[in-house]
Amino acid sequence: MGRAGSIRQRSPRPDMEGCVRRVRDEADRRDGSRPLP
Repeated sequence: MGRAGSIRQRSPRPDMEGCVRRVRDEADRRDGSRPLP
């Protein structure tokens, strides 16, 4: 378990995760504003 934490902080993937999160938020926003009458 400790190793997983170290890899998570060491892995340079946090940047990619942030990008994906932003795209997901944008998609959710578009979907949410689309069903609006």
